[in-house]
Amino acid sequence: MSSIWQRIFRGGGKKRAAAFVDFEHWCISMQKLYGQKPDVRAWYEMIRKEYDVAEVVFFGDFSGSLKYELEKIRSVTQHIIETQNSSTKYKKDFTDFLMLDYIYRYSIHNPRIDTYILFTGDGHFTSVVNFLKTECRKEVVIHGVAGATSKKLWEEATRCIEFPTAEQQREQCRQAILKNLDRLDAKSRGRLWVTFMKTVSTVAEAEGLPEDEIKQEMQSLVDEKYITRQIRYSRGRKVAVLEVNWEKLAAAGLYEREKRAK
Repeated sequence: MSSIWQRIFRGGGKKRAAAFVDFEHWCISMQKLYGQKPDVRAWYEMIRKEYDVAEVVFFGDFSGSLKYELEKIRSVTQHIIETQNSSTKYKKDFTDFLMLDYIYRYSIHNPRIDTYILFTGDGHFTSVVNFLKTECRKEVVIHGVAGATSKKLWEEATRCIEFPTAEQQREQCRQAILKNLDRLDAKSRGRLWVTFMKTVSTVAEAEGLPEDEIKQEMQSLVDEKYITRQIRYSRGRKVAVLEVNWEKLAAAGLYEREKRAK
């Protein structure tokens, strides 16, 4: 009973969790598959909302382009393990090796952790997931990038969460649409007639995003009156031209227009 009361007073009734992040998987996969960078702060706030977070550890080779992400990581934790390997052999698996070793050791010395959050997509972690579940009796939650996570790892975990989340994907579509409309408006000084379906196809092709998702988010912007259709006539034909309420978008915190020289 004492451990239950300790948990209640310590974390407001939340389970105590430790998170271990393969940042190379997260950063490289997100960029390659979705053209996005990890939102470290949003991810951290998400797990803090559900858990009493005792530990967050990031692993990665930060000697290259990943070093530019260190400031974001340090905003949530100072526990960063550099996995740079100067050897030309087994370089790809070096981060996995160090991360696995750390997790096994951590589980031995921290028995009061209830949940392990592993942000990785590599099948090498299937064994440690099984160990934490069966030997340590812990909940294991896998966070992984959609399209870059091992199916076996997915099946072994207690629970899985894919990134980008549905809301993150929606936000990416929204920003792509508004940036496109903003650039067109600036280029034509409002004289260009922009239509719904032409915008959908242009943004989908330019950004490499699914056309149906762009269309869905476009319709949401119309339904919420951020974008309206104004009927105009060209050679006797009606054309539904899009007009954007930039002030309303700014007031809602959804988009800030690019600053331009007067």
